[in-house]
Amino acid sequence: MVDGLWSTACIPRQDLFASYRIELDFQKAQDVTRTEYYAMDATCAEAVATLQYRGDYELIVTGRDFTYAIDFSLNEQSLVALHSSAQQRWEEAGFCGQQLWPLTVAQHPLTFDPGNCTAVGPVPLNHLNLVSINRGFSLNFGSDLAHDNERPVDVVISPELVFLSQPSP
Repeated sequence: MVDGLWSTACIPRQDLFASYRIELDFQKAQDVTRTEYYAMDATCAEAVATLQYRGDYELIVTGRDFTYAIDFSLNEQSLVALHSSAQQRWEEAGFCGQQLWPLTVAQHPLTFDPGNCTAVGPVPLNHLNLVSINRGFSLNFGSDLAHDNERPVDVVISPELVFLSQPSP
């Protein structure tokens, strides 16, 4: 029902990066990968860093047409500086307590000193959500990623919560 690749539009940011977009890749065996692509420009033209979560999900019938509860349990995380501009920003900020960020090498926050990388959340990251499914077109969620949250009561039409279907690679 949600299998496949889904992506948000480009979303502005006010921190180390100018914008980002999120992809969700749902696999038939309830496996999911969430990848956040960060860019230095406002159009998400070139990803300079990624934050990736991997885990599984479960869809639960709610009794509402085309709307389901969806539970995520994300057990793996990785951060990658894809470009020297991201590497430099992370090093200057001491992001996640790290002074050196290797270029294009996945870093696993679980290996960092405890408490230094609160920006990416705990593992496992358990997230309760609500999703409205417009088959073949969009997934509309009720809330953005958060750990041990209460399930939202409705979906919200907001750029970081609307995922459009993407063509298969």
